[in-house]
Formats: sequence, C-alpha cells, structure tokens
Amino acid sequence: MLLTGCSVIVDHFDFVEDAGSATTDAGHDSDAGDAGVVPDSGSDSGTPEDGGPGDAGAGVDACIETPELCDGVDNDCDGTTDEGTATELGCAWSCTAGACSDPLEVDAGDNFTCVRLATGRVACWGDNAFGQLGDGSVVGRDRPAPVVDLADADAMSVGATFACALSSAGVVSCWGENANRQLGDGTTENSSRPLVVSSLSDVRAIAMGGAADEEVQFTGLTPISACAIVGSEQQVFCWGNSPAPGSEVPTLVSATATTTDLSLGQYFGCVRDRLGGRPRCWGLNSLGSLGNGTRDDSPTPVSVLSTEVSSAEVETGYQHACALMGGTPYCWGANMQGETGQAAGGSILEPAEVTGLTGVEQFALGRHHSCALLGDGSIRCWGGNASGQLGDGTTDPSTTPVEVLGIGDAISIASGSSHTCAVLAGGSVMCWGDNTFGQLGDGSMVRRTEPVLVLAPE
Repeated sequence: MLLTGCSVIVDHFDFVEDAGSATTDAGHDSDAGDAGVVPDSGSDSGTPEDGGPGDAGAGVDACIETPELCDGVDNDCDGTTDEGTATELGCAWSCTAGACSDPLEVDAGDNFTCVRLATGRVACWGDNAFGQLGDGSVVGRDRPAPVVDLADADAMSVGATFACALSSAGVVSCWGENANRQLGDGTTENSSRPLVVSSLSDVRAIAMGGAADEEVQFTGLTPISACAIVGSEQQVFCWGNSPAPGSEVPTLVSATATTTDLSLGQYFGCVRDRLGGRPRCWGLNSLGSLGNGTRDDSPTPVSVLSTEVSSAEVETGYQHACALMGGTPYCWGANMQGETGQAAGGSILEPAEVTGLTGVEQFALGRHHSCALLGDGSIRCWGGNASGQLGDGTTDPSTTPVEVLGIGDAISIASGSSHTCAVLAGGSVMCWGDNTFGQLGDGSMVRRTEPVLVLAPE
C-alpha cells in the first residue's frame, strides 16, 4: 500500500517510515568511448549504475530492474522500496523496515496459540477469557493479533491460560490468568497486557505450565505455574503455586549450576543438565510423571530411571513426559490414550521407548497426545485423536507414531490441549486439531484433522 506524498512500509503492527531511496555507485567503469552504459563490477540488484567517462550515458544513472523484495532496496526501480504484499515481497506474514516479520517459533496453551516473530514481536490467537492473547482485551480471536507493549521478545513460553516472554536483556513479562499468581506481580488479578516480573533479573530461559483443576485443588495440590533458569549459575526458580501454594516470590527449586533445559507440565516439571545427564523431574507423581519408578511425589528434582546416561531433549505434557536419551525417544507418565507410545491405559512409571521414531529433534506434548519433529522436517504424532490432533486426516487414536499430512519442512512445533501447530521453514504456520476457540488461527472454529494455514495478522 503506497500513500501519496510519502513512502511507507505497511505492516500488520505499525507504520514505519522508509528512509531508503535509489543510490548511485561511487565508482565508475574504466571504459572510454563505449556507446552504452557499462555496469560497475560490484553492482547489486536494484541499484543504479553510472556510465563511464565518454559513455553516451555518462553521468546518467540506470537501474537494473528486478522483482521487489523485502530488503530496503528499490529493486524494481520505481522510486519506492518494499512496496507490495508480504507474499510478493517474499515474506510469509509482513515486511517491516526492510526485513520479513515472520514467525520463528510457536507455543500453545490449553486453547490458544502464540508465535514469536523475527522482529521480537509476539502474536497470539484463540481463547482469550483471561486476557491470555495479550492484546489488551478479553475477546477471543480466530486469527493472530499482536501482543501489545512487547517488542523485544528473545524467547517465549505459553502456559495453560497465560504466557510469558523473555527479552534479550533477561527481563520476563507475563500476561493472562493470574489466579495462581503466575504473572509474578504479587496479585491475583488477570492482565490482558504484559506485566514485568520485577523480582527476576538476568533470566536465561523460562517455562510455563499449570492449569486450574478444582478437584485436584480441593485436595490441597496445586498446579505448577512458572519457572525460570536464572543467572550464570543456571539455578531454577519458580513462582505462582510452586513449590508452595500461594508463593508469589520466585523460590529456588534446583541449585544445580548446569541446568540448561526446563519444561513444565500440569503438576510437575523436568529439567535437563547441559552436561548430558538424565532428566530430573519434581512435583506430583501419582501417575508416574516423574519417571523414577514410583508414585511418590517429590518437591525437588529426582532422576528418571534409565540405563541411558545422557539426554538431549526433555518435554512435558499435562501429566506425561518424553525425552531423547542416548539418541532414542522415551516417554513416561499418564497413558490413558497411548500418549507415551505404549498400549493405552494406566501409567508408565519409568521411561519406555517409543518405537518407529528416528532422528527426533523436538517433542511437543498435549493433554493426551504427543508429537515429534524429525530432522528431515516431517512430524510424527501419537496418542488420542478425537479432535484430529494427530494430523493424519482421521480421528482414530494411535499408540504408534503416524505422519502428519503435508508437512516436510517444519522448524518448530507445539501442542495445546488437543491441537498442534508448526512453523515451516518459509515462515508460515500450520495448525490442526481442536478449533473450538479459533486456536488454529485459520479464521474459523472448525475442527481440522490435517494441517491448515494460519492467517497472517490483519
């Protein structure tokens, strides 16, 4: 969109003045007497070229016309940079200040989804009853909307009904439900705009989890809400309702100085040591979520049982977990619908191998389903499938991994309660499964059994 009288880049979030203009190369070619214009040897697409001394076109700039791209250069020689739609400019979502503002990673809560963009912005869609979309409202959305007052996210993590972002300066900001004090501001008031967790600094990584459950809360047990890896000592601090109910100040959970990976489920959490040791988990263990062969709860991390001595990835679902240990995928915990990759029913108290999976790069776990991103960009899922969250075009459950249809270039995946999403190499996002709240972002509330394209923000 070009406005008369000025050159602007229009993106979905804000208007940015375009200072770019056609430029002239400083050097000249050494030819004399040529009839035409000879380009400089170091010319770039979309830049004017001088005629050399004696050329017929001497002193007159000529532009080598190429298709317009999102690069701050007037590629098509019309006097304006970066004009056109995002797709025309080679972007999936938008072009901002000479660079594509496309998704880099995705994460999902119960019934909403968020992506972090290359520009440091975050956009969310789906259920918004608690303000978890961070757009300043409590109105649900069936396509992405930008989180307000947030422009420098270096990482993000989505909990059940809230989300947090981590800036490059190590500052954490959170928004959404706050009944368990998971926003870290010392109150129980929800917020539809990001709030800074002022008691934390020099944060290196964050993980969100927890979902309210009246039956469990009635017994005195509460969900784990939010945790962070802090400082050069890599200590793990948690706040909200972990480890003690009503905790509003981040409390030390693990003092291990080598913690590098952190993931939270509904009532438990797991950490991984950067030196390659086995994952360690803590919290509620009635369904074997800690993977240590017992059902005993633990307020501090305990090692999972495994003959493998190293791990490269650990991820938690609601009450189950998966890890890549010794290059082999293992899962444990709740297994009501085969989410651990074993015959459905009961609990798996210690890690069990998920057969049929090789080359796993990342796990994404939901309530009763699990997915894995493979090194070739394809995705495999297993477990419950009542909403089509396995993405294989059916609603049939599977205790063995099935291939998600139509995706071969995924770079990031995430699972919500009963939906799954992936960021593709080109910057687009696809989702599948439950869509009751518009969490698939395709402009509808229709359940999808195979991936659909998430719409760009309006």
